[in-house]
Amino acid sequence: MEYRKIRADELIASGRVMAQAFHAQGFREAENESGHEHEYTYGAVDEKGFMAATLCAPPHSVNYFGQYVPMAAVGGVASLPEYRRGGHMRRLITFMLQDAKARGDKLAGLYPFSHIFYRKFGFEQCCRAQNLVIPMDKLKQFTYTGQAVQFFPGMDERPFARIWKKYVERCNLACDREGRWQHYLNNDPYQTRVYTYLWQDETGSPEAFIIYTPTTHHGEPAYSVRHLAYTSKEALFGLLGFVHKLSPQGFYLKWLAPMSFEPYMLLKEPYEVERNIQCHGMARLVDIVWCMENRPWKQKGEITFRVHSDVLEENNGVYRVTIGDTVKCEKLPDGDCDMTLSVQALSVLALGAQTVDTCLAYRDDIKIHKNGDLIRENFPLYSVQLTEPF
Repeated sequence: MEYRKIRADELIASGRVMAQAFHAQGFREAENESGHEHEYTYGAVDEKGFMAATLCAPPHSVNYFGQYVPMAAVGGVASLPEYRRGGHMRRLITFMLQDAKARGDKLAGLYPFSHIFYRKFGFEQCCRAQNLVIPMDKLKQFTYTGQAVQFFPGMDERPFARIWKKYVERCNLACDREGRWQHYLNNDPYQTRVYTYLWQDETGSPEAFIIYTPTTHHGEPAYSVRHLAYTSKEALFGLLGFVHKLSPQGFYLKWLAPMSFEPYMLLKEPYEVERNIQCHGMARLVDIVWCMENRPWKQKGEITFRVHSDVLEENNGVYRVTIGDTVKCEKLPDGDCDMTLSVQALSVLALGAQTVDTCLAYRDDIKIHKNGDLIRENFPLYSVQLTEPF
């Protein structure tokens, strides 16, 4: 079996595997509907040219501590049933990660059908989001200031890009929407029932937006937030003042919000707010040295750690991070270390998805041998928002 990038003429074969694995209906081979460019699609192909497994992993731009970096956005992971449990997907994912690192990807991310399955390949659950249901009458505390302007196709999209960039600047793994706004904005609201509003402050500057659609909640009328972003507390309050104006036609506001959003602090009377926590994306470091050198460090000093991983074994080994006016990370031949951990645990800590003490309390793949205070200080909690489809 050969594990490699597929050729353009093999997209149909890749699409067949995905269609069978995901129970797709209406797959039309004549239209070449695998859905992915062959440059970023990989296959396990036997000596006769038959494709047994496939996946795609195009580079996707995501935030990493204030800068957008390429992440291998893994999807379409599929094997034919007769080839499962033969190690083909492990070899294929290994090849894909090696190729992603070689082309410059710093991270890899995906939305799992099973956390246990993808954890075998070095990925770890790193993002949670909260499904909120807020009774509309709870928003009457917010005064409608400024002005909300409805957006229609053909209008200026640049304010959305500016607001979004500000909104996610402290959210690791938040997707860069630059050049992709037509995916969110170009629709006829009277055909799709998806409505978009920009909120402007008293000076006329756009500082928040909401994209919503009518829905129901327990049989009663409601609104579902597709996308919402704001640049400041004042912008959020003004936008919510506008949203309250929707209350005659919708009794609830439903929103898949980031964990950093605090409804129980925001609302004066938070009783009746429904909140359900959901697991979302998994991620892993692909280029450990780069990721260590390009994240913030609070305290100067030196930290050494040993990483172990079953996939992308070139990441295994001892690393030394020297934190001064600049940060330098080196991979060492061997030696003693302050901490031993899996690439899964390292990914969680590096992204700020969990604290060191939380990992120590609940994981068995991390050990601190010495220098614990410096390690704890330098791996604080951070907002992670991998919730956008790619």
